[in-house]
Amino acid sequence: MNPPNPAFGRLLDAGGLWDSSLFAGRPFHFHYESLSLQILFIVDLPSELAAIVPAIVLHPILTAFHLGRYVGSYLGAAIELLVSSCQWLIIGGLVKARLEPRIASSANS
Repeated sequence: MNPPNPAFGRLLDAGGLWDSSLFAGRPFHFHYESLSLQILFIVDLPSELAAIVPAIVLHPILTAFHLGRYVGSYLGAAIELLVSSCQWLIIGGLVKARLEPRIASSANS
């Protein structure tokens, strides 16, 4: 990813460039990112879909305070981090619950 770019956020606010976006203040275009980052985004797709609801709720606040896309991209990244952390905590808990009986039965044998 490129370094943070407030000027790019102002360009997006002015209505320029529709094929790219900001993620945590950095220009992001899925097709030009590395394969590992593309895979990470695909694996985190459930959390990205779940993050739509909080983002819709926060959108009026962003527009009311005229924060712009640059600041909004950081709030979106924070929402994504929170939701994806919850996703992986749930997945880890499910894996742990599934493995514990197997570990306990192999220890008793």
